[in-house]
Amino acid sequence: MASAATATRQAGPGAAPPSAGASTLATPAADSPAVAQPEPEPWDGLDTRILTDLARRGLMSTLDTIKEAKTLMLDPSLAGPLGLVADVSSLKQHGVEKMFWLEPASAAFVSKNNTNQSQAQSKAGLKTVNAPTKSVVYICRPEIKWMKAIAGTS
Repeated sequence: MASAATATRQAGPGAAPPSAGASTLATPAADSPAVAQPEPEPWDGLDTRILTDLARRGLMSTLDTIKEAKTLMLDPSLAGPLGLVADVSSLKQHGVEKMFWLEPASAAFVSKNNTNQSQAQSKAGLKTVNAPTKSVVYICRPEIKWMKAIAGTS
C-alpha cells in the first residue's frame, strides 16, 4: 500500500494510481521532455520504379541485339506506356533512326528497295511507309489487326 501512495504523490494529485503490478519507473515524469517519435510516411501507393527499370532494360537490350540502324513501327495505344519506359533520345542512343505509327488498315512498312511489294500494296489500297533503314522493329499489342497489317494481308 505504501508504494501506491508514493506513486500518487510523485505523479501529482490529479493522476490516477497505477495498477498493483505496475512499476513506478515505467511512467515518465511530467517534467521530462517527451522523445519525438518519427511520423510514419504516408503510403503513396506501389513503387513501380523497379518494374519500369526492368522494362527499360529489356527494351534497350532487345534493341541492342540488332546492330544496324532501326525503324520502329509503334502501336498508337502503346504511346503512353512506352513513354513511361523510354524517351526518344534514349531510343536514338540505342540505334533507332525513325519511328512511325502503325495504322489499322495499313501494311505499315515497305522497304525502299522492294518496289514490287510497294506496287502490290498500293493496288490493294493500303497506305505504305518507306522506312529509311534495313531493320524494322514492330512494337504492338497482340491483336489480329496488327498481325494482318504486319503480314501485309487484309
